[in-house]
Amino acid sequence: MTPTIAIILAGGNGNRSEVKKQFTLLNEDPLFIHSIKNCKQFPIVLVIPEENEKLVRFTLELYSFDVSIDIVFGGRLRKQSVFNALQHIKHCYLDFDGSVLITEAARPLIKAKTFNLFSDKSQEVDCIVGAAKNVNTVCISIDSKNIDSIENREFMYELLMPQCFKFRKLYKAHCKTELIDATDDVSVLKSISEYANIVPKMFLMSRWEAFKMTYPEDILILESIVGVK
Repeated sequence: MTPTIAIILAGGNGNRSEVKKQFTLLNEDPLFIHSIKNCKQFPIVLVIPEENEKLVRFTLELYSFDVSIDIVFGGRLRKQSVFNALQHIKHCYLDFDGSVLITEAARPLIKAKTFNLFSDKSQEVDCIVGAAKNVNTVCISIDSKNIDSIENREFMYELLMPQCFKFRKLYKAHCKTELIDATDDVSVLKSISEYANIVPKMFLMSRWEAFKMTYPEDILILESIVGVK
């Protein structure tokens, strides 16, 4: 049985733009297609909005990927989307005891060799996450108007994608946690008491490789990095 299954989160509703960002074109391919191309060495669980199922299936047929791609519908929150993917793996890959590699369609530049490295490392540790040293001074503001404190950036890192976990532990954490608005799965894993002592390993990587399209204008940054055909 494969040691790693990739989960690609492409379930965002794109409230900042008329076009959902996972369908934004980068060099003529939708962003989620770039992620599939770089994860095609693994079985893939693609998490999408239910209303876009026909569009996604039609698009996948155009590319004829030689890899297993299962479609799962996302939830209202990120955690729900990940949990839907984990439940699908639980039910469809019986007795799966490998790792799950989680990435986002909005980060189309992560390389295949990076995904491979994370998969390899995950055989040795419970959790490994992409990270980059924080280069900006960080402040805390309770009301979004006034600065309450300034943090020491020497010890601060940005958590990026991909993130890779032992499947059974992450699934158990998702089942038990009440942290429904988690923005990544490290916090989910460590939110339950029996996993509180797990020390996630960081893999330092370029923040540009893991650059996330958040706003419509961010496509210009992605195009400048890859070069437009």
